[in-house]
Amino acid sequence: MLTRMLSRAADLAAQVIPFDVLLEFSSAHPLILFYHAVSDVPLRHITPLYRHNTLQDFEDDIEFLRTHLPPLEIKDVVAAARGESTRRGFFITFDDGLRQVLEQA
Repeated sequence: MLTRMLSRAADLAAQVIPFDVLLEFSSAHPLILFYHAVSDVPLRHITPLYRHNTLQDFEDDIEFLRTHLPPLEIKDVVAAARGESTRRGFFITFDDGLRQVLEQA
């Protein structure tokens, strides 16, 4: 219940506060996004647990991010983790090696 309330509050804030302003309050250098699955069909192993992104959702996310930040390579993320870089940008990762990620994302 609390998680749902916090998620809803974050969604509302994101609708009111411009993304560029939110980035100013973020200490995330770079912004790392974790996806679990992307699919236009129901995934029996995921659907009962949570909503996964559709291909259109994923494409919209990428388009939105690219209008605000440059995409980064893994070497940029490693440099940031070592404190060698404060370069802003985004990096996307998937936490499982699911077949639909390979085929669709």
